[in-house]
Amino acid sequence: MVLTEGQKQAIEKLDAEMEAAKDPCSKYIAEQLLQLATSCPEVAEKILEQKKTLAGALDAIKAEAKKHAFGRWQ
Repeated sequence: MVLTEGQKQAIEKLDAEMEAAKDPCSKYIAEQLLQLATSCPEVAEKILEQKKTLAGALDAIKAEAKKHAFGRWQ
């Protein structure tokens, strides 16, 4: 598979953010995003947006999970 320049840049961005990440959740999310970026150029372009970060993705996932939490998990 030939990667676009955008895909290559997205992979580099995710690799750098994954190296800086301290927690295993961020690394797992980065791995999933890497798979998506390599298979879909549109996803790679979204990852390259300046406001999109690995930390932001983790925060969005936590916020969404909290919305669906129940009982003692709230």
